[in-house]
Amino acid sequence: MKLFQLVIVGVIFCMPSISMAIARHAVGLQGGYSWQSNRDPEGRQLVGSDSYIAGVSGVYQFDGSLSKLGVDYSVSVTLSRLQQYRNVRIGGSVGTFRERLMVVDWLIGARYYFMNNKWCPFVGGGMGFSYLRRNDISYRDMINQLLPNPPVGDHFNVNIFPQIGIEYRPTFRWAIGLTVRPVFAIRTKGIVPAVQVPAYVHIAF
Repeated sequence: MKLFQLVIVGVIFCMPSISMAIARHAVGLQGGYSWQSNRDPEGRQLVGSDSYIAGVSGVYQFDGSLSKLGVDYSVSVTLSRLQQYRNVRIGGSVGTFRERLMVVDWLIGARYYFMNNKWCPFVGGGMGFSYLRRNDISYRDMINQLLPNPPVGDHFNVNIFPQIGIEYRPTFRWAIGLTVRPVFAIRTKGIVPAVQVPAYVHIAF
């Protein structure tokens, strides 16, 4: 089996027409704004807040007749501001539930470029996974007295997303881009949306 894999790798690198099937691999850092939502511990209310996103991303862009197609990937961390859920009923208590969120996303998708020059607008979509962790939890009643924290859990979800964006490439090696990417985390108690707007700087190999 290992010999077979070595032969395949050798053929790819020895045949120019095949080795150019992937014409451009670019990778780099990304960071920017995100609007991230979550549901209260009972899953009834959906609340969102301004957040910040940072991570790494990359793109494989094909050559020849497939030169307008690419495969992209992203690993990012989102940190939210304090989120408040008012009039949350948990057990026999009614109060305001507060939390901050940390979300880790692993996304992979496809994109279609409308142009192949310095300016490269694109559309696409894909899927992935996210891990959402609740932090700085508090639960207070109507007169701001502390209530016992309700039992809460972290979430591991499947995501789907569309995307639209644009890249500027001053040279083949460098790219500066901006993406708008609504991300929908699928749960049994409903969909949890987010909107990510990362900017990125890529260097191609």
